Amino acid sequence: MVTGSAKGIGREIAERLATAGADLLIADILEEESERTAAEVEALGVRSLVHKFCKENFLAFSRKSWPCPSCEQKRMLLFADKVAEDVLLAVPHRFWTFSIPKAIRGILLRDRRLL
Repeated sequence: MVTGSAKGIGREIAERLATAGADLLIADILEEESERTAAEVEALGVRSLVHKFCKENFLAFSRKSWPCPSCEQKRMLLFADKVAEDVLLAVPHRFWTFSIPKAIRGILLRDRRLL
């Protein structure tokens, strides 16, 4: 994620990361310039996604409202769609979770043979 990547130093950083092969999330309050940056880095062979910050909720040097809740929700949904379409293979996926009860974690930490 490169913030302020519509122009200037942020844009240069985005271009250098793209040249190195990194996929990017382009984030800025300037939507049109962000789209141009995204098109340029995609021409270098990487994937990009644009997030436009809401000007009314953006406070400089503050993470309290960065990004705003509605923007964050929209970004997560768009990113999930992009990952589902462009990254994941079209095969069934399974997710397994293995958890160890807290009561026995200390015992297993001390004696790994019990695992």
